[in-house]
Amino acid sequence: MYKSVLNYLCCPKCRTNFELNAEVEHDGDVLEGVLTCECGHTFRISQGVVDFNSEEQGFANQWESMGQEQSFEELDRDMDVKNPPEIIHRRELVLGAIVGAVTNHAPNVVLDIASGRGLMLTELAKNLSDDVHIISVDLSGFVLKYDYNKFKRIAPNKKISYLACDATNLPLKGCVVDAATTYCGFSNMIGCAGDALREAQRVIKSNGVLVDSYVVIKEKSKGYEILHQVCAEQNISGAEEFFLHDGLTKQHEGLFSAVNCNVVFEGIGVGNGMDLLPYDGEWYAEQVFVSTK
Repeated sequence: MYKSVLNYLCCPKCRTNFELNAEVEHDGDVLEGVLTCECGHTFRISQGVVDFNSEEQGFANQWESMGQEQSFEELDRDMDVKNPPEIIHRRELVLGAIVGAVTNHAPNVVLDIASGRGLMLTELAKNLSDDVHIISVDLSGFVLKYDYNKFKRIAPNKKISYLACDATNLPLKGCVVDAATTYCGFSNMIGCAGDALREAQRVIKSNGVLVDSYVVIKEKSKGYEILHQVCAEQNISGAEEFFLHDGLTKQHEGLFSAVNCNVVFEGIGVGNGMDLLPYDGEWYAEQVFVSTK
């Protein structure tokens, strides 16, 4: 965690400012230490990651349990090996579209939501200048520690601060980031995507942008039928809206002054055995929303 991120942080419990006790640091990057807010709430910094006591989702990705079965480096490679080449190509197109929209905005502070294994972070690190401060957030402190070590190795000059926190209750002050991104992060937050979208809007500056991507399907499809069944089994209502174009447009237009949707790709789904959607053999689109506050 870089010391300069303190300018943007606030306690997720009481919204007061933090005082930092840095125990181990290097060039302004705090590896070990403690954050204490004005009300006395404390949060540990370990291996460069601030732990805001978040817990991994019980329904979606559970990085720590997966990482216990094999090294994360092996897990990272295996996840790409299991994806057909066309899926990798489509992913690259979407990531490129997100980065292009972000760089056009010339941001100083960028928030990457639900960073996971760092797919979006990799593209941000490649394309943003070294003076841009990137704030990476994910529920999993486990995966962020992996990302921390990975990017210290491949992009040592990039200023990236890692916060293990809940995207529906970000430990950030309002109106502090120029741009926020997520690669399919909101749609994976089954049941709380709307809350996470509102939180992203809260922390973005006036005239700042949210650039987020989605896999979009048709309501009258087998994929939607299965999604609806899964949501019903999990007692989750409304999650399906984040897989339909009209639902996504409604969600974004309710929070932002201007919303543009870019259809990066559309075609027929190829099953990969890892994701529920897109459904094998059915139409889907990958869309990037660029929303200005």
